[in-house]
Amino acid sequence: MVVTRDGFVASPGLVHIVGASGATMATLLARLREELAVPDGPKDVAAAEATEHAAFAAHAAASKAAEDARLEAATSEERRGSVVRLRDELDERIAETERRIQQEDERARALAAQEEDTRSRLSLAQADLGRAAAEAREAERSAEIARERALAAEGSRRESEQRLAKAREHLAELRGERSKLAVEEERASGALRLLEEQVRAELGLADDEPLPDPGSLEGDDGPVEPNVVRDLQRLRRRLIALEPVNPLAATELAEIGQRHDFLTTQKDDLEKAITDLRTLADELATTIAEQFSTTLMAVDREFGLFFQRLFNGGEARLRTSDDLDEPGIDIVARPPGKRIGSLTQLSGGERALTAVALLLAILRVRPAPFCVLDEVDAALDERNVGRFTDALRELTDRTQFIVITHNRGTIEAADTLYGVSMDEGGVSKVISMRLSEAGDPPGGSPREDRRITGRAAGA
Repeated sequence: MVVTRDGFVASPGLVHIVGASGATMATLLARLREELAVPDGPKDVAAAEATEHAAFAAHAAASKAAEDARLEAATSEERRGSVVRLRDELDERIAETERRIQQEDERARALAAQEEDTRSRLSLAQADLGRAAAEAREAERSAEIARERALAAEGSRRESEQRLAKAREHLAELRGERSKLAVEEERASGALRLLEEQVRAELGLADDEPLPDPGSLEGDDGPVEPNVVRDLQRLRRRLIALEPVNPLAATELAEIGQRHDFLTTQKDDLEKAITDLRTLADELATTIAEQFSTTLMAVDREFGLFFQRLFNGGEARLRTSDDLDEPGIDIVARPPGKRIGSLTQLSGGERALTAVALLLAILRVRPAPFCVLDEVDAALDERNVGRFTDALRELTDRTQFIVITHNRGTIEAADTLYGVSMDEGGVSKVISMRLSEAGDPPGGSPREDRRITGRAAGA
């Protein structure tokens, strides 16, 4: 018997159920039971039992098939949902890719325009550079001409100054001679006035009466002979040569004697001061030599120790130069495994480490309140930077170091950082940070106060 959704048709053989739902199956089974309830005979009963068993087997197979169909439908729905989600995701990716492509196209066009603008600016800059070069050459020629003129003017000025100096010297000589002549003239005038006064007094003449002619003078016995007049004139000239008598000569002599005694005392004091100063200079020279020798020995010892620490071996020392024309101090440095004749044979990093060792040795012997180091670690590798910072840390108990550096290892060893940063507006600003307040490094101990300040440049 074949059972369908619309009914069933009896036929001999196994019962087949096609596409029946649960309700339809229940209805069919009920109708089958009703037909099987009234058997016509033994054969019909056996056939009915066989048909019922076949119907139950078909029902079980149909239930399993329906369950499998439901599972397959759920799986298909889930797959369809996954495919839909995948399609949506791919659509979003495609849209995002299209947007990126559009942005890249716009960026490429902007870069092309910028490149064109840059090329035009480069052309203008090259033209300006050519003009600037021509102007620079012209300015250089003008400067050369100006230098030549300046040299000529300088020569003329020097020559004029020499002539002026000679003229001034000659003028000074003339002024000196004029002063001498003025003094002699004043002296002669005074002598002449004195002589007139003596003549008037001897002859009893008034001040407004003119002096008589010497040839017209007469004595008691008659006219005066010419020889007597000549003798008188000679004696008067000698009297004039003696100059007027100074009535204050004794007082002036006493004052001059006191002045002489005072100057003699001052001279003795000056000679004694000169002697004391020479003695003090000798003592200072001796003390300076002793202190220099002591300091040099101490710096030499510390220099060797710091050199061995920074180079992990080697030898370094200081020695005075034997050249009397150019005295000084020579530095002898030999890194481990090398034979060096002079410092010029060292590499840049080795010279930097040698200079750092000498500086640290001086600071160990004569500490300073602070020390500024500018890019001294630029030529050092990472291992040498670690030795450098360890050496600095030993001296921070008496010296504060300010290090200008771009080295990461030196920056990490500092306590405080100062840097220059530029924000989006293009304005530079100074920033600072204390690493001790920023927190301890991961996996390490708290920072100690090492008083090392680092300055890093940033953009």
